[in-house]
Amino acid sequence: MKNNIIKHTNCIRRALKELSYQYRDKKLFLDVGCGVGTRTIIFDEFNRQICGVDRMDWRDKGIAGKIAFKELDFMRSDLPFESNLFDIAFSFDVIEHLCQPQKMLDEIHRVIKVGGIFIIGTPNRYRMLGLILQLLGLRKFPYYPNDATVNSDPYAAHVREFTATELKKLLNQHGFKIRKTHKLFYGLTGGYGLHKFFNLPLYHNMLIECQK
Repeated sequence: MKNNIIKHTNCIRRALKELSYQYRDKKLFLDVGCGVGTRTIIFDEFNRQICGVDRMDWRDKGIAGKIAFKELDFMRSDLPFESNLFDIAFSFDVIEHLCQPQKMLDEIHRVIKVGGIFIIGTPNRYRMLGLILQLLGLRKFPYYPNDATVNSDPYAAHVREFTATELKKLLNQHGFKIRKTHKLFYGLTGGYGLHKFFNLPLYHNMLIECQK
């Protein structure tokens, strides 16, 4: 029997593969908050040069050699790149951990070229489970997902989550022009999951394409 359930990782990967192909002419790529690199490496095609920054080197050994990596706390420091350098920048599951995301957004805007692309991904604050927990008073910000604690990682907490409207407004305030919003709803296959529910505000994650 065919399994028609689309999982979180597959849903995200499918969306990012499509974006990688869409912007296949963009060759110099930066991932801000690259983590282990499993999403970064999706863009390692079309002869791209892949760069990543994070406050620690968590890269998986199998893909570390494919990512030119710089270790720094980009939440507090300027990105170590010249202005107007990158064709495309990417940041996934980062902004919800930042008390003051303005610094990161300003720096990303600075280092991408005029006309360059920024793709940002984050959980939707009104995703179904999150909304239920908030309505029941069982989730208040900041909260620590999974088994993370302030002792295990000071940046592990979700300090704030956004709706698509809130995030697009913030991006506009930092000089980005919105191109498209992708709403990712895991579940039965089709589109990025349950595409028939895209008009409901209950999707799990969003990817927003912006341009400088």
